[in-house]
Amino acid sequence: MANDLMQFANGRVFIDYLYPDEKSRQMIRDTAGGVIQNVIHSFQGMIDQLDWMTPEIKKKANEKTNGIGLLMFASLSK
Repeated sequence: MANDLMQFANGRVFIDYLYPDEKSRQMIRDTAGGVIQNVIHSFQGMIDQLDWMTPEIKKKANEKTNGIGLLMFASLSK
């Protein structure tokens, strides 16, 4: 049970040591956000290249990937 409750404690201590102030943490969030945005954009490009999906389904798939991005950015803003 202790492992379940404390599994991320060491990581938190490490991050607090490595990035002690809000400015350094925001820099990491911005960098990670850029990487996530690039992955989403590339994935949407792959969806657009599929010939077996209808344009309507491609649009829905791209909307879902945008939703994933919003979820990821929400977690990065904490």
